[in-house]
Amino acid sequence: MSTAIYGLFYLDRGEIGRKRYFYVGRSVDVFRRLKQHQYAKKDGHEDKYEFIREIEERGIEWNIEVLKDIPEGEYPPDNERWYVISLIREGHELKNMRYGSEEKLKEIAEQVNSAKIRSIADVESDRINRKYQKSKKVGRRVLLSALRSEGVPDVPSDKLLPRALHRKLVQQGVGSIEAGVTLSEIYRICRGERKLRDLRKSLPDFPVTKKNG
Repeated sequence: MSTAIYGLFYLDRGEIGRKRYFYVGRSVDVFRRLKQHQYAKKDGHEDKYEFIREIEERGIEWNIEVLKDIPEGEYPPDNERWYVISLIREGHELKNMRYGSEEKLKEIAEQVNSAKIRSIADVESDRINRKYQKSKKVGRRVLLSALRSEGVPDVPSDKLLPRALHRKLVQQGVGSIEAGVTLSEIYRICRGERKLRDLRKSLPDFPVTKKNG
């Protein structure tokens, strides 16, 4: 069963016939999802349900609309995010922007304001890039902790060092790095094109060892 992106909306009394969307979601059964929203509106605490109760008290009806049936192979969350971004840019006050983790809301706000996000493909690229950057941050924290506690016992086989830095250290014959050395000090070894022996002359106490042979 395919997934669809849907929008909850009401008709603007000030602009006859203009739809005002207040929530975007996704579901494999949109009309069953509508029934779930109708049930949850009675005492639901999420912003969208509080808003529904508010407009119903004013005699305003609301409904659901399929915005897109997602083709095979497309990632539903990217489609949902794109419609959230697009509708916010058009001036719709979506409750998606007021529900969720602080990190998620900040991410949506950044995407809404980014000139680079112009399509679903751009949303996908941004998601992949954010995941990569987050992975790099986690990897850096693990590396710094390892440097403090045990250093780099075997540089050639190490998997935590950044690739370019690892390659340079191996080229210069660095076999291991003692615990307590900072990442900036390691970068100092590889700075420029100076050879390791020249650096060791200027830093005679630098705690590195060179492999035999």
